[in-house]
Amino acid sequence: MCTSDAIAKAKDMRRDPRVALSLTDITNPYRMAAIQGRVVKIRSDEGCRYMDPISVKYTGAPFPSRGPDRVCFVIAVEKAAQRTLSFVHSPGN
Repeated sequence: MCTSDAIAKAKDMRRDPRVALSLTDITNPYRMAAIQGRVVKIRSDEGCRYMDPISVKYTGAPFPSRGPDRVCFVIAVEKAAQRTLSFVHSPGN
């Protein structure tokens, strides 16, 4: 997870390495995933060495938010699960 070291998220992960992420499928909001783990390494990313390849892959351009405060947290996954609820997504109905 890459971010600015000045953001509350980074300060929280430095204080407590436990991390939980939840994701929702944009095409089906009843499909979701959850990940729990711990920060096992913190890497400086001032030159966006870690973030640029991800940004280029998805946007075709280098990551725009650059600076000396860029940092990446390496997370070891301890638990992961996904679930799809049996509802039908019908936006606008």
